[in-house]
Amino acid sequence: MTKPPHNSEYGIRVSTIVSDIRSGMGDEELMKKHRLSSRGLRLVMQMLVEENAFERSELSELSPSYRNIAQLIDSRRTPRVYVPISFRISSRETSQFGFVRDISETGLRVAGIKVTVGEELTLSMPLKELETGDPLEFQAVCRWCKVEGKRKSYVVSGFEIVHISEKARVRLGEVIDFIHFQVEREEETRRTGLANSEILELGRKIGADRVSREFSGTVEGVDILDVVQLLLLCGQKVSLYIQSSEGHESVVHIKDGRIVHAVHGGLEGREAFYASMNVVGGRFRTQPWSEPPRKTIDVPGELLLLEAARRRDDPCSDLPSL
Repeated sequence: MTKPPHNSEYGIRVSTIVSDIRSGMGDEELMKKHRLSSRGLRLVMQMLVEENAFERSELSELSPSYRNIAQLIDSRRTPRVYVPISFRISSRETSQFGFVRDISETGLRVAGIKVTVGEELTLSMPLKELETGDPLEFQAVCRWCKVEGKRKSYVVSGFEIVHISEKARVRLGEVIDFIHFQVEREEETRRTGLANSEILELGRKIGADRVSREFSGTVEGVDILDVVQLLLLCGQKVSLYIQSSEGHESVVHIKDGRIVHAVHGGLEGREAFYASMNVVGGRFRTQPWSEPPRKTIDVPGELLLLEAARRRDDPCSDLPSL
């Protein structure tokens, strides 16, 4: 039996969740007990394998969630991701433009560019969605081409990437990661069935009748973790200001469903976030997004909330922190 790790960057009760999985606890029960979303559970599962708490094959047998991850990894040597948003792409030689349908590190499927099989083109992606500056360019050869569409026909072609610079290859990886993140968010929303009414219900719980606007309240009347959870669910850009009854001030910057920066007194980053979530009295308010001076947090929000709750329940614990 593989020994559970003593340390974890995710800051959860590693030994507890390992025991829960081995005892036969299902994915739904794990998510409820450890306050994890479906995406958070998958992240934890991957962490357990990376830190040798489980063999990959063993966890695949015990957890349907991890089994799906393993099957996706095994399905292709270079996984191809479906593109749910409109990534434009153009051909330097023909001045045509189209849209990327799916993409991997070795090839892509493009709609809208007319090309013959065997033809090599220089393809360019502007990447406005990522705000990364210069377009991403590479050479690709058309391996197949067909016409689709019933009412209005259009060309769909499969390209193999045959030449790409090392810098462009790194940026291509960033594009794939970005698309994969968007797909995960869509899948999680579909699986959890989170409706607008549920968000509004959570908003009413913390005294925010219109979650799309600025709101404020007292920490005595609500759980500040509920406030942060609401802001993460809404996926907005917002700055949350917290003032404790002792006069300590905190600011948590939330951007597109992720916590990116936190300040509490002389602290910054994750420790500042945990301290700000531990106030027992005071007031909070949201304000329009203000760009923080730097990004100090790069951990999924649900795992930060999990660790903040753990510290509240067991402030003297010597368990690893997030």
